[in-house]
Amino acid sequence: MINNSEKEIKRVEALEKFKILDTSKETDYDNITYLASIICQAPIALISFVDKERQWFKSTYGLSIKETPRNYSFCTHTISSAQELFIIEDSRNDVRFKNNPITTHYPEAIFYAGVPLVTHDGHILGTICIIDNKKRTLTEEQKTALKMLSRNVMKLLELRQKNLELEAVKTHLENRNEDLESFAMVVTHDIKSPLTNILLSHDLLLNSDKSSLPEEIRELIKFSNNAAKKLKLLVDGILGYYKNENDASSYKSILLTEYFDSLNSSIQPEIGLEINFHINHPDKRIYFNRTKLDQIFLNLINNSIRYNDKDEIKIEIGHHEDDNFYHFYVKDNGPGIPEKDYESIFNLFKTASHKDRFGVKGSGIGLPTVKKIIENTGGSITVDSKLGEGTSFSFSIKKIAI
Repeated sequence: MINNSEKEIKRVEALEKFKILDTSKETDYDNITYLASIICQAPIALISFVDKERQWFKSTYGLSIKETPRNYSFCTHTISSAQELFIIEDSRNDVRFKNNPITTHYPEAIFYAGVPLVTHDGHILGTICIIDNKKRTLTEEQKTALKMLSRNVMKLLELRQKNLELEAVKTHLENRNEDLESFAMVVTHDIKSPLTNILLSHDLLLNSDKSSLPEEIRELIKFSNNAAKKLKLLVDGILGYYKNENDASSYKSILLTEYFDSLNSSIQPEIGLEINFHINHPDKRIYFNRTKLDQIFLNLINNSIRYNDKDEIKIEIGHHEDDNFYHFYVKDNGPGIPEKDYESIFNLFKTASHKDRFGVKGSGIGLPTVKKIIENTGGSITVDSKLGEGTSFSFSIKKIAI
């Protein structure tokens, strides 16, 4: 059986876990003490937490002090009594309190009524209490109201604790993500340099005199070279993903007709490929980072081409805007994406298809990169698709003040 000292240690530990001591004033708690005072018609109402050597007031109504020594505390008796409601009708006639400075001096506490603040596992953290300067009693309704208010205080405390826990988890995840990003950047940089050397060596060997190397060796070098190129694309993709800071200083005015003409000419020609651009106003300009815009469109268009199963590939790109956002869409006539994959395709290294039309498996970096760029601007991206008919990616880019 837990003795009193062990019980008290656990009680104080429970109080400390709430991290409520010495926090600033909060309106939600002050509203409760105000209600307690009005309902019970008492000049003083308190939310008190009993620490090791003091009682500290989270909220006070009608009292100008923030804490008292614990040996002066009426609330300590509420805790030790384990009563649902602890009442002292006249402290002047009670041997426990008649010489207490709180009775004989400020605030001259004659009447006291306290309801314990109890956690789910039975630890009493403190009280909600009222004090009067004269002898009196409480009605049953007032007693019930005080008990209800005590439960409301505990709900506020539990909600506060959950918010603190969520904030701690968020901070932990943010720190972990920073560590992962740093790790990814270091690893990919360390891979990229020797990978470039491998590719250069392959090129030198393949461009050398054919008679100097047997055909079997040349085929192995080609195979190795292709594998190294795929790895380089993966490394470049990871670097691009983690370098997607939203630097507004690099924003420039972009004439959309010129931009899409340039974009169209930079796309690898494909037999049966048709790309249509829809712009409401030929002289329409947007203000954005050109490189980031290229990353978005080239990734989306590249996916529309690579994973298209039709002989004639049709891609449609459109634009409109409102007061706060530029809106775009990239629509294709490909095989479509199952609805169950709508969320996962934006996860790093996840792909909806096993291989593209060229027999190459995707890296799963393109769409996460697009999503990250867009969300870094304060925008969003969604997907809508019909199996066998095609897919449309719609995204918004938040405007910034010029």
